[in-house]
Amino acid sequence: MSFTHQAHHDAHNQAAPSYYITKSLLIASIVGFIVFLTVQVIIPLLQFEVSPEEGAQVSMITKTEAADKAIQYMKQQSWRSELTMRSADPTVVYQTDSTLAGYISKERLTEAFQPWSRKAPYDRYQVLLSVVRGGRPDVLSIDVNMTNGQIIGFNFTGRPATAADDSVVSRTLDYRAVAEQTIKQLGWSSSELNIQQESLNSKDEMRVTVPKAKVGGATLDFVVHFHNNDVVTAKPVWEVPLSYKTEELQQTATASSIYKIGYTWMSLLLSILALVACIRYRKLIRFRSGTIITLSIVSCGISLLHIWNLLPGLISLQFGVPAAQIRMEYALIVQGGITVLQGVVLYFSLLAGTRLWDQSKHRRLMPTWSSPEFGTVLPRAFWLGTVYAGLLLGVQTFIFAALETGFGAWSTTDASQSPLNLRLPALYPLLAWMAAISEEGVYRWFGTGLLQRWVRNPWIAGLIPTLIWAFGHVTYPIFPFYSRPVELLIMGFIFLYIMLRHGFWTALFAHLMLDNLLMSMSYLLGGTVSGSTLGALYLILPVLIIYGLKNLHQRKVNMLPMS
Repeated sequence: MSFTHQAHHDAHNQAAPSYYITKSLLIASIVGFIVFLTVQVIIPLLQFEVSPEEGAQVSMITKTEAADKAIQYMKQQSWRSELTMRSADPTVVYQTDSTLAGYISKERLTEAFQPWSRKAPYDRYQVLLSVVRGGRPDVLSIDVNMTNGQIIGFNFTGRPATAADDSVVSRTLDYRAVAEQTIKQLGWSSSELNIQQESLNSKDEMRVTVPKAKVGGATLDFVVHFHNNDVVTAKPVWEVPLSYKTEELQQTATASSIYKIGYTWMSLLLSILALVACIRYRKLIRFRSGTIITLSIVSCGISLLHIWNLLPGLISLQFGVPAAQIRMEYALIVQGGITVLQGVVLYFSLLAGTRLWDQSKHRRLMPTWSSPEFGTVLPRAFWLGTVYAGLLLGVQTFIFAALETGFGAWSTTDASQSPLNLRLPALYPLLAWMAAISEEGVYRWFGTGLLQRWVRNPWIAGLIPTLIWAFGHVTYPIFPFYSRPVELLIMGFIFLYIMLRHGFWTALFAHLMLDNLLMSMSYLLGGTVSGSTLGALYLILPVLIIYGLKNLHQRKVNMLPMS
């Protein structure tokens, strides 16, 4: 090989990433965004904008309104046991019957379920009230319809004793009469139910069938549970076919195993390797890189904020107790410590990844604050990443459609992952920053950079880290369990392509704007001025930050002495 040919070859291998938006890419981005908007936004809005039952636009009541409805209902009832409020600060969480929601989604039974969504919905607010019943503390849980505020049912979580012990209480209560009265107070008529005295079993539980409530193979019972001559539970309960419950259980168990082995343990291994790499190259790594330190702090800080935002609702949801009764100090300390460790891992991953890529033919993929071109590259990478985000939205929509039609994929609900159970749901879109920084930093930047030292091919090297990242989403409520890993394996390779061709910042911004739009969409479409303003603010925030950094960097460059 001649010297001229060798020089050209080396220059080609070490060429800087391209930050130009081509016409074909822009057209593909617009088409992708239109496909996403049509399939995932416009069509669902047209289908569910009007409720067939009520002929009016469906909207959600607030948690405060739900709490007021629950308290009003409690005060209006003539409970057999003395009942008083212990605290005037109720906790409201979003609760859901994910098995029923999944069955309806899989069997395409949304329209058939609609007539029953008012009295027996799978989504509901659960208002948790601290009360005193029978002289002892208890928790009263009242289910409220999220759209019209109707009381659906209630349940006492405790079993405080009344004046007489359980073993000697005589059955003087007319169970059928009390059950009928309770059911009527919850909006059901006797003609809708099949109430028989024989429905009472040895556990003092009366299950009343609703003969007309058949949605596919799902049936509806109304359960009334007595204890010490008092009604302690009254609520509608859906029973889905055993075949579906078995399938969902198997899918969930498989997903849990994959998550534990494929994500948790493999991510731990990557964390150890990042630390080892930093020790190995400690003399060649700039540990005081302001850019990497800032990225790590931003990601870790948002994660800590999210834990504070998440824990009260999550604990109330799991244990069925008001937030005021929860001591969260230890949970915050433990989860906070784990999050800080993850922030340290991200820091080491970014450092080690930078060293590994600098040793490869793909150089200059991540200019930092100390680089003269940083202020110019950052806004170009942002706009290019935003254009790619439009394309990715279309690709994601196509993947979901292919999985749904070709593999029978379906989704369900998950209260533990819902923004409705956050202290401040308005902070939810901030997670887009954390996800983009941490996931691109650990799996694309470090994971691929590490493995390509051994296989010498970034595409083969990117397979394992991308799979690990994909397995981290396997427990999302989408079935079959492999649906999200397949989707994210494809998306991950697109992110890798963007990074190799256009640099780390472009891949990060493509990931950021993709997640940012998806997480802000509910606010943009919420129908309120405040919600739309908040959604728009989250979309504009990256622009303000990036151009602010550009101006600061330009001032720094201008202050440098001329050579």
